[in-house]
Amino acid sequence: DEVILATGSHPLMPPIPGLDGANVVQAMEAYQPEAQLGHKVVVLGGGLVGCETAVHLWKQGHEVELVEMRGELAPDAYRLHKHRLRDLVAQHVRAHVNTKCLAVTEGAVQVEGPEGEQHLIPADTVVAALGMQANDTAELEEMVQQAGVPCHKIGDCVKARKIYDAVNEGYLTAAAL
Repeated sequence: DEVILATGSHPLMPPIPGLDGANVVQAMEAYQPEAQLGHKVVVLGGGLVGCETAVHLWKQGHEVELVEMRGELAPDAYRLHKHRLRDLVAQHVRAHVNTKCLAVTEGAVQVEGPEGEQHLIPADTVVAALGMQANDTAELEEMVQQAGVPCHKIGDCVKARKIYDAVNEGYLTAAAL
């Protein structure tokens, strides 16, 4: 009778040379038991996902460095979680804030620091935690519209956000039907 589109999102991949290399994995892939990660790991992206992934990898025994363009870590985390997460990163992960990733190579990440200085950070594995982008639903929406069926978009296909937002939107949409 009605269609709910909840097609999610996909990792954002900015045009950074080498980001498509064999030594690069997405943050969610780094949690998989079969993930083959080297000892030295550089996490690109210091938002909530990047910081949580960096702490997880440190707990798994990896030597972790984190690169973030902004001046603060995990600005998108909830208040109490943010403080604990930042403490764990400060204690166990070498964080480079106000630092831009210029390129990923087979054994390092080339970065530009806050003063414009460039240097290499050695890396066996690079984990990309660079954000998410909503999946395109235009074709599906058009098909549903042509069928004359009411359509609702929910979750990350509207805009990539936290799981709470998707669950809440799903509940409210289903309850309204």
